[in-house]
Amino acid sequence: MLQLKGKYLDGNWSEWQSWSACSVSCGSGRRTRIRKCDDPPRTSCGKPCPGDAEQAEFCYNAGTDGNWGQWGAWSACSMSCGPGERTRRRVCDSPAPDGCGFPCMGPDRDKELCNDKECCVDGNWGFWQSWSSCSVTCGRGERQRERLCDNPPANYCGRSCQGRSNDVESCDSGRDCCVDGNWGAWTAWSDCTATCGESLRRRTRECNNPSPNECGRPCPGEDAEVKTDQCGPPTIDGNWSPWGSWSPCSETCGVGSRTRARRCRNPPPNACGRRCSGVSDDLQTCIGSSDNCECELREWAAWGPWGSCSETCGYGVRERSRECAVMKEGRDCGFGQGSCKEGPSTEVGQCLDSPDCY
Repeated sequence: MLQLKGKYLDGNWSEWQSWSACSVSCGSGRRTRIRKCDDPPRTSCGKPCPGDAEQAEFCYNAGTDGNWGQWGAWSACSMSCGPGERTRRRVCDSPAPDGCGFPCMGPDRDKELCNDKECCVDGNWGFWQSWSSCSVTCGRGERQRERLCDNPPANYCGRSCQGRSNDVESCDSGRDCCVDGNWGAWTAWSDCTATCGESLRRRTRECNNPSPNECGRPCPGEDAEVKTDQCGPPTIDGNWSPWGSWSPCSETCGVGSRTRARRCRNPPPNACGRRCSGVSDDLQTCIGSSDNCECELREWAAWGPWGSCSETCGYGVRERSRECAVMKEGRDCGFGQGSCKEGPSTEVGQCLDSPDCY
């Protein structure tokens, strides 16, 4: 039969495609491949492609052993200062294990010590060492002990140990010494006994620094001290101002009186000063006189004869007198005998009546 082009065209196979993957990942299995009847495809009146469109065969998959890829970068150190750790990882992908292949051997993580920078280490005290011997062989003394800043020691940027490296305490030698007494501190001066001027002040001290023991000597010197201090303003004693003028006589004729005054203000005394001694007013007898005042005037007359001797034998005394005689008549101004000039009205003298009375 005549085949017309495009009308009676038989089909023809294309090339086989690639084999499929083995049906199992490990061991014996089956794999297939196909081809298509399209090179060219048949027409409606053409014959189909002869043979099978699919092929199958047995397969064996031994698998792929895994192998590690490259290590990753190191992580940051776990400590910002001082010893720490850092890590890195790797992946089993060069190649990854497949089928019956073995996984990668060994760890997937690695670590190592790191120390980016040294930390500041503060010092700390070690244990106290043993006490030293007592500093004295009698009485009480001192003993010492020390410690080191080495637990740990401070590094270049750390702080040193706080506190003292040595310790001191009192110790007893076990044998008494003779302790001489020594004065303690003086007390404060006592308050002034006066509010002004000079005053005595006192202070004391005790023999207790230390006190003497049974064989020690007492403190030398006194336990009290007295001094004179100026307490407040100085003392000002009062002093009289000059006498004032006499007042007029109280009588214009005859005997009267007149006065004068003075004041304690040259200077005046202060609170601590003494007042002026004496009187502030003075009184004096005076004779008043005026043009029509005629007073009786008297003067002493001559002495009278001596009286008899008080003794008739040996030494004795004798007396004579005189009168205040009126020399001029006038008003009795009250002078009396006292108006005569100064002098006594009687006189006494020694006498020897009979020297041969023995």
